[in-house]
Amino acid sequence: MKTLIREVSVKTENTYYAVDLTSVVLSEVKKSGVKNGVVTVYSEDPMCPVFTIEYEPKLLSDLVTYIKGLSSDENKARLLAATVLGTSLTVPIVDGAPVTATFQQIVLLELNSEGGSRKVYLVIQGE
Repeated sequence: MKTLIREVSVKTENTYYAVDLTSVVLSEVKKSGVKNGVVTVYSEDPMCPVFTIEYEPKLLSDLVTYIKGLSSDENKARLLAATVLGTSLTVPIVDGAPVTATFQQIVLLELNSEGGSRKVYLVIQGE
């Protein structure tokens, strides 16, 4: 079994800025040559969770509304969301591609008070 680690830089613009990582993950998995295994997507910044969701503007807007409703203090709401959503996601690789549901994308969500350059690590394991 081989293990490869890739570092990806992601630019976010502001709080609640969502980045679709699906194509980046797919590209790195294909380059790795791993046919069957797993890829773990890990955000180095604890305030930039990684998860799957349908990358659709209305749904992302609803997610932001939900996050803001977690607490009357927006900073606490963002901290709670980061904790619940988590900074990593493991996805199976089957036949050389990450497997997600039909309408699911791999997304990073900026929850810091300002955007910036964020490091994301991809740990690709398999054969």
